[in-house]
Amino acid sequence: MSFKLLAIRPTDGCGSKFLKNLQPNRIYKFYNEYIFSSDNKRIDSYDKDIIIYSEIDEIENPNSALNDFFGKNINVSAIVGKNGSGKSTLINLIVSSLNQFALQLQYDDKIKTTASLKTTGELETEKVFCELFYEIDSIFYVLQVKDRECIIKVVGGDEKQDFDNFFYTNVINYSIYAFNSWELGDWIDGLFHKNDSYQIPIVINPKRESKDDGMAGIIDVNNENYLLQQRLLATIILNPDYTITNNLRVHNIKLITKDNRYFHAFVPGDSGNLIKFYDNDKIEASYSEILKENYGFTFSVNNTTTPPFLYSNLYELLNEFKNHFKISDIEIPFLQSRLDLYILYKITSICDKYILYKDFIDEGEKYGDIKSYNILFNNFLEKFSGSKSHIVVKLKQVVNFIKNYDTIWRYLIEEADENLVPIFDLSNFLLKKVEDDNIPLVELLPPPIFQTKIISGQTIDILETISSGEMQLITSISSVLYHLSNLNSVEEEKDVLVKYNYANIILDEIELYFHPEYQRTYIHRLLKDLKSFKFPEIYGINILIISHSPFILSDIPKQNTLFLEVDNNFSVSKEYPSDNTFGENIHEILSNGFFLEETMGAFAKSKIHEFLDFDEYTNDAKNNYQSKRDNFEILINLIGENVIKQILKNHLSRLDEKFEYPGNIETLNQEIERLQNLKTQLENAQNKLSNQ
Repeated sequence: MSFKLLAIRPTDGCGSKFLKNLQPNRIYKFYNEYIFSSDNKRIDSYDKDIIIYSEIDEIENPNSALNDFFGKNINVSAIVGKNGSGKSTLINLIVSSLNQFALQLQYDDKIKTTASLKTTGELETEKVFCELFYEIDSIFYVLQVKDRECIIKVVGGDEKQDFDNFFYTNVINYSIYAFNSWELGDWIDGLFHKNDSYQIPIVINPKRESKDDGMAGIIDVNNENYLLQQRLLATIILNPDYTITNNLRVHNIKLITKDNRYFHAFVPGDSGNLIKFYDNDKIEASYSEILKENYGFTFSVNNTTTPPFLYSNLYELLNEFKNHFKISDIEIPFLQSRLDLYILYKITSICDKYILYKDFIDEGEKYGDIKSYNILFNNFLEKFSGSKSHIVVKLKQVVNFIKNYDTIWRYLIEEADENLVPIFDLSNFLLKKVEDDNIPLVELLPPPIFQTKIISGQTIDILETISSGEMQLITSISSVLYHLSNLNSVEEEKDVLVKYNYANIILDEIELYFHPEYQRTYIHRLLKDLKSFKFPEIYGINILIISHSPFILSDIPKQNTLFLEVDNNFSVSKEYPSDNTFGENIHEILSNGFFLEETMGAFAKSKIHEFLDFDEYTNDAKNNYQSKRDNFEILINLIGENVIKQILKNHLSRLDEKFEYPGNIETLNQEIERLQNLKTQLENAQNKLSNQ
């Protein structure tokens, strides 16, 4: 099966906030060989100014040679152009279109999500009108967005399609200026939402803080680092020889026990009744008694003084959960409080956050003025036990850790030197468990009661040691793999949960932080890692890369690249003037693919022109030349390109002669004297030979 995002077309009515310098009704193609026609007339030619809208009724692909070029069911395309050519505008238009589509799906009750979706705006300048064209298994579809009205049709057909054959989009952009809700609008904040079982057909990574929090656009780097550790650990256990960077491999993981979860409890008799437990020793000593007494209980969020509600019957809930999984008799004294509290925290958190579990919360009696709720355990357990979703992974990690403590973890932890667990031992134990019990690897990873560090053979914490470029490389690739794994794990449930079988990955400015060597190898490594993972429920992957890097573009054929340039104030697509970008010389790509008029730095060029322009003969110029001549010579010696250096040397000699540079006359006199001496020596030698 194959999937491609083929093109986007802003249409009449699209607001200036999203249109900017894009031309209404122009088709911006990500795969150039496809032909878009209306009434048997091609309307996507490079040389045509498209002004009047006409509906596309036919799309053709005259050349299928590049199908599976990047791998089975994987397609890669790119957008390139100068700053201001419209690259980011196209991406924002894709994102805003999918937001409007998601909003309609939510309104029509086609998707169920706890995310707060909003329209892009009510003003004419904020409305989105566009068309997204895509191909699935040789069938061409178009998503037509007319502000709040969105429909999917087969190209050339009239019948409205359901969105069973739609795709999920993951946008990755680490620029600090991207996706700021102060600029784009607070609608963008709803698209960072990941706790909805992948129901909204788009997510943006990394998560930015929201306008409502007063920190719009800010990325929580510490949280990103934690997410990276989890994503990377699964990859390493599958392949212990996995190379993080060219010179670093993982030898051990270090398990650092976290503090207990803080909580609030409604304890009768105490002043104010509501007590916050945040001291680790106090929590260990009292949590079990508080649960047994059925005091109102809830987990603290940040620095909340008074929680909005409490849970009751958590002691019964904990016991039933542990009995069901046959872990009630397994005690791990130095970790027991952390494990018990995390089980309760995660159950209540899942029921509070996720639409599939919200019905399992039942209202109970009040504690004073504070509401209380019960968890309907049997309902929760039925849903939880059969689920393979990413939602329940952390809780299953705790269950499996307790179950396998005596057979796996006790040995690894007790034998660990300074809490260092050898990665090969861990891999062997866990992969055998996967094979014997058919348990997904991610459910066997160290549970969240530990902080897990990845350690090299030199006992270096790898993620604290590597450069920002190395960190960015593994962060971006692990993010792609993580979300594809989660998307693959979503369980379709009719009228409740939607499952997407096609993934669209947009990598915007992906070369940020990268040395040219990482730019050169990025696509190769991404494709290699994609092929090493199994995503049986994802039938096709499309990757769209927006880049300024000629190294990345040299891995993508021109047939799969949209070249943007501004012409008469409009962003238009241009044809690549050379043979191809794939495997092309980097300097050729810079000139042809990025429309770079010069391949020399502007400052270097200005210094050379300053020298070359010094050519008018006046007395002042002569004096000035003599004072600047040493600097000109220094400049020439700095030039790295040999042809240019020789041209400048010749020019310097001509100026020396023109301005009668004393140093030049002295040099000539010295050369004359040298040649005369050489002539005398030759004459003497000849006379000597004649006399013999």
